[in-house]
Amino acid sequence: MVFKSLIIPLFLCSSLSFSEEPELRNPLTGFETAKTEVPDPHGFLGETLEYDISWGIMLVGKAYIKVERAVKISTGVYAYHIVSGARSTRFLQNFYPVKDLNEALLDVNLAGSYGYYKKISEGSYKRSEWVFYDVQNRKFRGEKLRKGRKTEISGDLETGNVFDILSALYFFRTRDSKEKESYDLKVNTQKNWNLTVKNHGKEKIKTPAGKYRCHVLEPMVGEEGIFAPKKGKRLLVYVSENERLPVMLKAEVFIGSVTAKLAKIKRKR
Repeated sequence: MVFKSLIIPLFLCSSLSFSEEPELRNPLTGFETAKTEVPDPHGFLGETLEYDISWGIMLVGKAYIKVERAVKISTGVYAYHIVSGARSTRFLQNFYPVKDLNEALLDVNLAGSYGYYKKISEGSYKRSEWVFYDVQNRKFRGEKLRKGRKTEISGDLETGNVFDILSALYFFRTRDSKEKESYDLKVNTQKNWNLTVKNHGKEKIKTPAGKYRCHVLEPMVGEEGIFAPKKGKRLLVYVSENERLPVMLKAEVFIGSVTAKLAKIKRKR
């Protein structure tokens, strides 16, 4: 994430520390780590991607996305536990502290998500929420916390194969992307909607982690999800042609263009 896990406007001053806000429990941590070997055909398990976030030539933050473990959902059903976080640099921390956490449970066969959790702290803005998907009964439920007020979330799913925003990123990493085509995916973030991703062609990108030939994708996320460009502006995600890595993310936000570039790749041995 670059602020809202990977990219977010940087424009307010903080008047509260995050610790002053009531806490909303994170139920995703309660799942048991898989004790048996699980399918991992795309090599996601144990992968950590680290990013440098810049505004012009100024480094303003660091971010990461990782699949730290596989968890047991039920007998014979397993999911990747995806974790994404972002923090502002020490300089920015003095007047606009950022500390975000996003998590998701993605079925290891990429059939869909089982739920997500997010805890956003950006300047004076604080928000937490979690949602679980009851795939079999096509229901969802959860909680959200905003301005000290806790609210229950519930509703019907349009389909059993639903994704949250973070798990959708990993799903699209596995797709064969063709130029000038668009792709749709069923997503739920307290409501049901279609996530459309447009492919604008290919570009060569240089990052601290290396040089890559990338597909230029534009997810039409609006104001939802971990990617949050300024309303009416574009978000672009550059995915490497061969390894299918999210190499760079670029968004027009309140202060201008913010870019997250892949800085380091870590994988389990």
